[in-house]
Amino acid sequence: MAEITTERLDEIEQRTMDASGGPWEAYRLRGTVRGEDDTFGVDDRRHATLFESSRLRGEDAEFIAHARTDLPDLTAAVRAVRELHQEETRYQPWPDYEGSFDSAEAIAEHFGEPDAGEEWPREPHTFGICTECGRIEREANEGHDEWSYRESLWPCPTAKAVGVDA
Repeated sequence: MAEITTERLDEIEQRTMDASGGPWEAYRLRGTVRGEDDTFGVDDRRHATLFESSRLRGEDAEFIAHARTDLPDLTAAVRAVRELHQEETRYQPWPDYEGSFDSAEAIAEHFGEPDAGEEWPREPHTFGICTECGRIEREANEGHDEWSYRESLWPCPTAKAVGVDA
């Protein structure tokens, strides 16, 4: 399976917008696909051309016809999933700290300034989580004092599957 990058989604959407309006219909008996203005067929070299042909298999015509409405639905669904699964930065006062904070300022508010002789980094440790998976994990652990983001580290499996640029 080819990687689904933002550029690839853009290309698919552009081809969809440039194509004749839909929905298209497949005429199995003649092996053609009819759009708004033209009749399409597929020649023996598997190139789309404008002609009527009995050489186009009915299943191929059906597939081509449904592409006009399936592709916009699929690209919209992939974009919706990608919008949910974005990277969120979390902050820790040090790397092995069990919890995390929304910001470096929240760390300072929680711990205050270090006492004389006490050492902890001025620059917090950061890591990424998935916004949607993090939300689910937070809700599942609501009311528990001791937990950390373990199932929602970035990039999450869903983000990887839909080609989120990590």
